[in-house]
Amino acid sequence: MGYFNQEKINQTSVKLETEAQRHTLLLVDDEEAHLEALSELLEKEYDLLFARDGSDALELVKNHSDPECIHLILCDQRMPKMTGVEFLAQTISIIPQAIRIVLTGYTDVATLIDGINQGQIYKFLVKPFEPEDLRVTIRRGLETFELEQKNKQLVEELKALNASLELKVEERTLELQQAYQTIKSQQEVLNQELESARETQRHLLPQTIPQIPNAQVVCKYEPVIQIGGDFYNVFHIDNDFYGLLVADVTGHGPSAALIAVQVSGAFGIWGIV
Repeated sequence: MGYFNQEKINQTSVKLETEAQRHTLLLVDDEEAHLEALSELLEKEYDLLFARDGSDALELVKNHSDPECIHLILCDQRMPKMTGVEFLAQTISIIPQAIRIVLTGYTDVATLIDGINQGQIYKFLVKPFEPEDLRVTIRRGLETFELEQKNKQLVEELKALNASLELKVEERTLELQQAYQTIKSQQEVLNQELESARETQRHLLPQTIPQIPNAQVVCKYEPVIQIGGDFYNVFHIDNDFYGLLVADVTGHGPSAALIAVQVSGAFGIWGIV
């Protein structure tokens, strides 16, 4: 059964436009005339490979240096040795991404269902058909192929991006952990220094209060922060006089404490405390 007449092939060929990407098609048919007709129709748009039956086509796919370059397979259903659906089913493990189109002169429902299930057939074309119908079907099939390839590429890029993000998160987590340990160590050193400063400040305060006849002195010192600059002292001047020193240094913290030490030292030099 012929596919289409020569006049329609010629009319269709005039309409061909150059594609940005040339796809490779595998054409399988046991009739030479059919392969020649398909070749004349499609050779200007696509790179073509040919096989005369399913067995030869399967060997071609298996032995090809780059079978994945075959983006679409167009084969006849009724061929010797094996049917088109049987051949296509065996190509799935080799080139699963390829689009598969079957040319058939029959519309047996069971065959169609079997082909869809086993051979992952993209479409059946019932002979005879118009050349333009075949070209449109092939183009639509290749558009599906390209879309699936783009989706696959996007998935791979997304996986790579996720892996990169996970790596960056791990690196950032490690940086934060290291920063935390550094801050923790610095805080420990600071706490030790503050404790030393508190000890120094406590030494500025009188360890004992002198006994004053007919008087009682009660003192309580409680800084609002860990260390401060305020201090006091009670000291004996002579038999009749006692002194009470209360120093209120503006501010808090180490700077105020340093001023307090200097002031206390000055009083000590003068012999007041």
